[in-house]
Amino acid sequence: MAQDRSSSGLITLERLPQPVVTETLAKAMQDPNFWVLTKGTTVRLELSGLEDASQQGTVRAALTKKLEAIGCQVGDNGTIDLVASLKESPEKKQVSYGRAFGPFARGAVPYNVREFISKLSFVYQGETAWEQSGTNIPSSFSLNDGEAITDAIKRFEKPNYGWFERVELPVVLRKPTGDSTLGKTQVTTAGLR
Repeated sequence: MAQDRSSSGLITLERLPQPVVTETLAKAMQDPNFWVLTKGTTVRLELSGLEDASQQGTVRAALTKKLEAIGCQVGDNGTIDLVASLKESPEKKQVSYGRAFGPFARGAVPYNVREFISKLSFVYQGETAWEQSGTNIPSSFSLNDGEAITDAIKRFEKPNYGWFERVELPVVLRKPTGDSTLGKTQVTTAGLR
């Protein structure tokens, strides 16, 4: 431990992760209740948040394929829920597009666009363990021959059900605890504890 005499700071050398951290993690991972999503988990799909019932089958097929790819099954007796929703934002979103390189192009013009937010959440016993969302608004796009930017924007002003086919699901999830850590680290004059 060395102290810089010209300031009130402290520099300390510590091996990371500390043995107590490694032990705590190893112990937690041996607990059968630590993981709520892992290979072999049965997942219940909740698709009632998709207002267009005609799209539910397509989304169900895409999510089932993704879950099977990570070694999970889909079933009504699942221990964790994968909740899908797609909602229109209450207000239009202002975005800017120019002739090249998306919103950062020279001469970018602002447009008000209808935004639809696609969302997936893994929910375990009423608590969110993981959440991801996407939108229908692209950061950049190409125009078709003779197409104006306003016409191209209209192509995107619709729910983006394709997002559910492209989203990446986590392979494992730990039980949600309301805290983002397994323990707490304290900084003391003797180092990290």
